[in-house]
Amino acid sequence: MSISPETVRLYVYGTREISTGAINLTDTKTLFVDPDGDDNGGRGIEYSDGNGNFVTFNPTLFGESDEYEFARHFSIDFGDTFGFVILGTTTSAEDVPSVGTTTYLGDTLVLDDPLVGGRSAFRGIASLDADFDNGLVDAMLGTGRPDTLTDIQVEDMIISGNSFAGGNITLLENGMDVTDTYIGGSLGSDAAGLFFGPIEQTNILSNFDGPGEIGGMAVINGNTRLIEAYFLADIQ
Repeated sequence: MSISPETVRLYVYGTREISTGAINLTDTKTLFVDPDGDDNGGRGIEYSDGNGNFVTFNPTLFGESDEYEFARHFSIDFGDTFGFVILGTTTSAEDVPSVGTTTYLGDTLVLDDPLVGGRSAFRGIASLDADFDNGLVDAMLGTGRPDTLTDIQVEDMIISGNSFAGGNITLLENGMDVTDTYIGGSLGSDAAGLFFGPIEQTNILSNFDGPGEIGGMAVINGNTRLIEAYFLADIQ
C-alpha cells in the first residue's frame, strides 16, 4: 500500500454564516451544503446536507483547547468513513509574509497503526519554524513517549500562499533515525498544512510577525506500520 498526496492534501474551503449557522464547503471533489447550521449544538457538531447525509465533527483532546482561537482539530464521522480534519479561519494568502522567520509551539496527536490490530494514540509537543525568506516550514512533532518513537521530524515543507506541503519525514528515537526499523521501510510519505488567523506580533522567539496559528498533518506508510501525526500550534 502506498500513500497518494491526496491522502493528506485535501483542502476544502467555504463559508459559514454566523447568524444562521449555514455552512457551504466545496472543492473539486466535495460539495457539502447545510442550510440549517449546527444540529446538535455544543462543540461536537453534526451537520446535515438536507438529503439524509450527516457529518459529525467531534473535537479531539487539543481540539477543545481554548488556546487556539482560529483553528480546531476534529475527528470526523461520515457513514463508513472516519478520519481527522482541521477546521479554521485561514490566513489570507496575500498577508503571508515573504521575509523573516517565525516559531510556533503547540500540540501533536500521533496515531500509530501496526496494520494488524488496533492503533494507539499519543499526545506530544509540536514545535515548528516557518522560514519565509526561503519559503519553507520545518516541524518537530513529539509523541510524548520516552523511547521507541519519540519524535517525528518533517523538514523542508514548501510554502505556497497560505499553505505548505511536501518535505522529508524522519522517525526518531531520542535523536536517532529509526524510520526503517520502526515501520519496516517507507512506502511513501507526505505532509501538509495551513496558516490560520491574522498576522500577529510575536515575542522573543520569532524575528518577524506572522500568521497567528499553524496546523496540519504528516503521514508515513511502511511495510509494518502507518504513522499519522496531526498538529496545531501558536506563534511564539
